[in-house]
Amino acid sequence: MEIIQVNKDVFDRIFKETLLTLELENLREKQIFVDPEFNTKADVTQFVVTLHRRFHYEVCCLRDKLQKA
Repeated sequence: MEIIQVNKDVFDRIFKETLLTLELENLREKQIFVDPEFNTKADVTQFVVTLHRRFHYEVCCLRDKLQKA
């Protein structure tokens, strides 16, 4: 296991950037509606799978940024 020590302010800033990136991507894509009646089960499943992939990618980028901080 590897431990990365970073200033709390740096972590908070970079983590917030990561969350904003995910939020902006999802808003741009508009893959899912807020009203569940407009979504099929397949739509929801695809949305969750895509979100998981993006989250994993962004977390890996976050790790790299924190290692450099």
